[in-house]
Amino acid sequence: MKLIFTLACLCAATVFSATASAAVVSYSFAGTVTDAPLDDRPTDFPRINEQRVGLSQRFGYSGHTASWSADEVVFDGVIKFDFVSDTSTTHRFGPSVVCGETVFTPDPARTTEDGGWLLNYVHNSADERSSVVVLDAETLDQLARVDLPRRVPFGFHGSFLPEPD
Repeated sequence: MKLIFTLACLCAATVFSATASAAVVSYSFAGTVTDAPLDDRPTDFPRINEQRVGLSQRFGYSGHTASWSADEVVFDGVIKFDFVSDTSTTHRFGPSVVCGETVFTPDPARTTEDGGWLLNYVHNSADERSSVVVLDAETLDQLARVDLPRRVPFGFHGSFLPEPD
């Protein structure tokens, strides 16, 4: 079984160091534990299709950083990782746009692991507008943008909860 984790700085003394950042690392458990870097870009807020928790995953999503320094971390997009082909695709929301954590929402009409949508709050500092952006999780194409009547402050984490049957 191959489990994928994003490692963030765990030591409080190094979290705000100029050299501290999160990196995507693969941990494989097959009698022994091995690790291998998957990407050297700093990233955080890892997500998967939550219907696959505890199972092997091919795809994962994480925040793309425009900058990561001792003073601030700026997320401006989403990275889609393909853990089988060891490739990634990036969607950036545009200049002067920052985002929070993306949330994977499964599409009940699709059966593929990446069959769904990625939802994200974004804020454009140029016009001080906030929006909810919907990306196709397979292609990272933008499908919709819903402009909101006021700025939405960023929180750290998000979740999708389907409507009860």
